[in-house]
Amino acid sequence: MRRLAVLGAALAGVLVAPAPAHADGAGSPQAIAARAEFLSSTPAPPGGAGAVCVIDSGVDTNTDLGPALVERGSVLGPPFDDLGATSDTGVPLSKHGTYVAGVIASQVDGVGASGIWPASKVVSVRAFSGGRASAWDYIQAINRCQEPAHNVKVINLSIAGVEMTNAERNQLHNKIAQARDQARINVVAAAGNSGLNDLAFPAAFLEVFSVAATDAAGTLAPFSNRGSDLDIATLGTEVCLTTASGHRIAVGTGTSYAAPIVSAALNALRSYRPDLTPDEAEQALIASARVVNGVRVLDVAQTFIDQGLGSLVAGGSGTGAAPCEVVVAAPGVGAGGSGGAAGVREEPDAEAGAEPEVVVIPAAPVAAPMVSVPLPDDRDLTAVAPDRPTLKRITFRRGRLRVAVSGRRAGDVVTFTVDRRRFVRSSSRLDVRVRRWRTVTVRLRRPGAGISPALVIRRAREFS
Repeated sequence: MRRLAVLGAALAGVLVAPAPAHADGAGSPQAIAARAEFLSSTPAPPGGAGAVCVIDSGVDTNTDLGPALVERGSVLGPPFDDLGATSDTGVPLSKHGTYVAGVIASQVDGVGASGIWPASKVVSVRAFSGGRASAWDYIQAINRCQEPAHNVKVINLSIAGVEMTNAERNQLHNKIAQARDQARINVVAAAGNSGLNDLAFPAAFLEVFSVAATDAAGTLAPFSNRGSDLDIATLGTEVCLTTASGHRIAVGTGTSYAAPIVSAALNALRSYRPDLTPDEAEQALIASARVVNGVRVLDVAQTFIDQGLGSLVAGGSGTGAAPCEVVVAAPGVGAGGSGGAAGVREEPDAEAGAEPEVVVIPAAPVAAPMVSVPLPDDRDLTAVAPDRPTLKRITFRRGRLRVAVSGRRAGDVVTFTVDRRRFVRSSSRLDVRVRRWRTVTVRLRRPGAGISPALVIRRAREFS
């Protein structure tokens, strides 16, 4: 079975520097960029907080995740700790899953950096060790995430598949679609770090909410994948990360760290609005996003206001900006105890009058192994006629008609007929300018297998 590659904390160093404030609380760079500062002090609703299932390299317990971390498991067998990852070059990508989980729910306690929604629950499922995992590992991990006792609202995949067979890709696609459609779980994935005008898998699956990385101004980062199928973007450069040493702060760059910001926001929204379906929750984020250079950029505060939760936004505390810098405690101080990364120098005793030292934790100096997966040729497709596609969403604003459907497999051709105009696409989405329309008919054509029954969308019904 072929393997999936993991998005690393590449393209930027990881730095800890002395400064008078922790990036702990409402003012972390990622919270400011996403307008999610209010969530740092927003408690769980009366019905309890949902969980984000982090399928990754495991999560360590010596950070300040505290009560957020409710379950640790592994499809590879014990241990459940974050064993780190290794890129194709052999360069270690330290504690990838631990960093991702911390972006979601690291606590506001003066230790390390804080998560987007500290009240969130986190379920960790370790699905890779040494930088790679099979599609079957991720399918098993998704099954773990769906266990009812976990109350998972969102699955976070900061990974990208580069070597799946057609059959493996279809199996993973079907499992993701089942998690979304039957278990009502949002699946969020990083777009990829190759700078391509194409999303990496699994972000390229229509049922996945794809996330690109921006800088602090909301402009797409040069390394981030993008394209017409991208759903949303948020900060993915110099994101504050709580390390496995607990009291230390790292700075990470990559779509790996943009995805959990969105996952935390979706979990908070669906915890307060359990009536929302996965699609309705995603559409809420999309509808309230601000647009920067044609890209939708996450605006959590506006989403909550639009969804009738403005009192939470107004009640959130603001502590001002706190950069990704920290005065590193002496050994044994903070949640991480005396354990630290290899080669890290501790700050001298402040009482001795010595100047604090800059502490640098090395990170992978290479781009994560991200390659766009080509479509399979027709001979490899399963010879089963496609089912009728399902409408995922449709909008018509200012003469622009946008339609998205689900049910397409890799290699399928989608035909959209808008009244008498016919549009053939190799994706599940249509975006065209029309003055008026009455009916959209959608069919899937699978080479060598046949054509699906028609999905008929009527304007009078959808916009009544």
